[in-house]
Amino acid sequence: MYLFVLFAAVAVAAADSCEDRPMCMMHCEYGFQKGADGCDICKCNEEPVDCSKRPMCRMLCEFGFKKGSDGCMICECNEAPPVCPDVMCMMHCEFGFQKGLDGCDVCKCNEKPAEVEKRDSCEDRPMCMMHCEYGFQKGADGCDICKCNEEPVDCSKRPMCRMLCEFGFKRGSDGCMICECNEAPPVCPDVMCMMHCEYGFQKGLDGCDVCKCNEKPVCPEVMCMMHCEFGFQKGADGCDVCKCNEKPAEVTKRESCEDRPMCMMHCEYGFQKGADGCDICKCNEEPVDCSKRPMCRMLCEFGFKKGTDGCMICECNEAPPVCPDVSCFMFCEYGFQKGLDGCNVCKCNEAPEKICQTCRMYCPNGFVMGDDGCPLCKCRPEAKRAVSCEDRPMCMMHCEYGFQKGADGCDICKCNEAPIAKRAKVCKTCRMFCPSGFVMGDDGCPLCKCKPEIKRAAKVCKTCRMYCPYGFVMGDDGCPLCMCKPQPVKRAEKICKVCRMRCPNGFVMGDDGCPTCVCKATPEECAMRPMCMMHCENGFLQGADGCDICKCKE
Repeated sequence: MYLFVLFAAVAVAAADSCEDRPMCMMHCEYGFQKGADGCDICKCNEEPVDCSKRPMCRMLCEFGFKKGSDGCMICECNEAPPVCPDVMCMMHCEFGFQKGLDGCDVCKCNEKPAEVEKRDSCEDRPMCMMHCEYGFQKGADGCDICKCNEEPVDCSKRPMCRMLCEFGFKRGSDGCMICECNEAPPVCPDVMCMMHCEYGFQKGLDGCDVCKCNEKPVCPEVMCMMHCEFGFQKGADGCDVCKCNEKPAEVTKRESCEDRPMCMMHCEYGFQKGADGCDICKCNEEPVDCSKRPMCRMLCEFGFKKGTDGCMICECNEAPPVCPDVSCFMFCEYGFQKGLDGCNVCKCNEAPEKICQTCRMYCPNGFVMGDDGCPLCKCRPEAKRAVSCEDRPMCMMHCEYGFQKGADGCDICKCNEAPIAKRAKVCKTCRMFCPSGFVMGDDGCPLCKCKPEIKRAAKVCKTCRMYCPYGFVMGDDGCPLCMCKPQPVKRAEKICKVCRMRCPNGFVMGDDGCPTCVCKATPEECAMRPMCMMHCENGFLQGADGCDICKCKE
């Protein structure tokens, strides 16, 4: 009993010694450094390295990439692992064997890891003979001390304020509302700056816009592990986020027209358009030449009216309406729409559709395209398979039925459609990981949006006032029943060593069916592996670490 009190007193004294230190009058974004006694000292931790913001290496390394001094991958390949002889040490090492200079196991045991030693030291502490409903506090060494955590604040049990606050209530130091009203937000004047700011306006001290433009945001060099044909969406800060833009309506319309069969006829003035905006196999009539019409012998201050053929007729236009000097509080890149009276209304015109000239000729290999995306009415030469297709950059996407070919015979980053026999449903592959899975569309395919994580309420189990050397019998609710487990029966068939570590994705299993005390890779680490340049109809095999390897399942 005296020994227990002594240990408890030492644990409490260690915790109190850190709390009695003077507080550092400085802010450290990433926390304070620790001294030799485990207490905070007035030095800031350095900013942690975020390897995900580094550019991705454009190369394939069979055995992975080397790591730099900061722990991030560098664009150098690891050497091939050594081929170790099949020699088994006639000894058991709880924490694995040491490695020799050639990288192979030698018959020497690794020392106990520091985190295991720390955990064991906490388990060796005497158990506090008290019950804490909300758990025990932690000491400077990370172990429980015999002090109870305070009851968490439940704001819903506070009395309701008998007053009305138009702009809500203020909050106290515990995060709950107090019976004081928030101040009214600033009322900004209805003044429009006669300028356009691509990244928005700056704010003044009163929270209102001032006529100064925000600077262009500095975006991190982050590369999304996915391919977006129409570019990435922008976040609130103006930087790319790993979500693809939807296909523009004009592209969808153009593709639907391109899938139509070509009219085997020549129309000097082009083809007529159907109700859907696509060409139909009817020729346009010869355009009217208004310059050959006789000139009107009259003066019209506001110009002449036009007839149904688009040519002027000898009638004067009416005087244009006198529009009020009203300025819309918005910017429209393509101008404002007009009302019935001919004056501007505060609605933006849509982007004009690009109209390309119609080439009056047929080219078996297509037309040469200009910088504006329109054809130059010059035929492409006959496509010859280039020898340098292997020098082209690799498409960062997977196509189950292969890639389409460009005019030069090389692969382009567009997937072939599914064969007719398998065209029942072809879903795109999402190049991202979601711990709770993807949101599914009405067609049964993933939308490449993550499901929200389900936060489960922490279960509070009662504390058993007894010690069991082999643990407690657990109930269906996951809580102990305060009954001791019997001594386990040792089986002679197979005895696996106990790994004194926790792996969230499980252990790599050995050929004998026992864990090797090596953690399986996380889905994020698997996603960073180089992509296999092959297609497997039944999927890829998995290696010992749980990641795909470039071998097909049978």
